[in-house]
Amino acid sequence: MEANLRRELDIALIPGHVGLAPSTFWNLWRWERDDSPARLLKLIRIEHAKRLLFDRDLLVKEIAAAVGVPSVSGFIRMFQVCCGETPQNFRRRTGMHLADRTEMQGNGRLDQ
Repeated sequence: MEANLRRELDIALIPGHVGLAPSTFWNLWRWERDDSPARLLKLIRIEHAKRLLFDRDLLVKEIAAAVGVPSVSGFIRMFQVCCGETPQNFRRRTGMHLADRTEMQGNGRLDQ
């Protein structure tokens, strides 16, 4: 899934990609996991977006496209529902944290 984040993925095609009959795949999935493939894909997209948000040169619309969400407003809504804050707030909050950490490392006050 991670390798194909930019593409619009059809969850119904997954069983064929792993060489299983659809009923076998979905039974195994339900046996092993508490969530759906769609939910897992959403979580993978969110985690990848979080990593991309550290790059201040990337626009939110570029990050949305990079994780396979064609609508910027849809991406912002999905991020907010999953993370409890907008991508912009996440970027500001974690950017400040990284700046503080870098400054502290430079002063020798933080173990690496």
